[in-house]
Amino acid sequence: MFRLFRNSGYRNTVFFLLSFVVYGILSTGFLLFGTLQKELILFSFIVLSIFDSFSQISGQLFGHRKLFPKTSPNKTLGGLVGGGLIAISSSFLLNSLYSVPAAKFILLTVGVVLFAFAGDLAASFYKRKFGVKDYSKLIPGHGGFLDRFDSLITAGAWVAFNIYVLNF
Repeated sequence: MFRLFRNSGYRNTVFFLLSFVVYGILSTGFLLFGTLQKELILFSFIVLSIFDSFSQISGQLFGHRKLFPKTSPNKTLGGLVGGGLIAISSSFLLNSLYSVPAAKFILLTVGVVLFAFAGDLAASFYKRKFGVKDYSKLIPGHGGFLDRFDSLITAGAWVAFNIYVLNF
């Protein structure tokens, strides 16, 4: 984040500071996520992985309507809906990993899907704001190293918030 801000000539200062605060909050949530029961972490990670994978597949098959063409041109309604439906459906098969009442289970799963999507979209927005394709050159053409974790950080923060703040 700092490198992009510096390379931009320190423009968009207010946006950078706001992003830094949000990233700090999400990072704290993600660190707390790491302290949760291993079954809950595994459940969340599998749901997130299914969502990410099937969003891409269903987006390629059924993604005709772009959701945010200027921010993230490959995000489609078909990808979001398809990936979300498959991830939520699959989560019922994973319920034995983390057993809670149905309402909490569904809220947790839907939250993981929505926050994963929002995290990925927010990372794309940040990169567009500073006019870069990748955060770094570590994984060229794939958004950089941080791009592999943007959805995991936000989804993990969501899960930690539910456990620690809402006493889920």
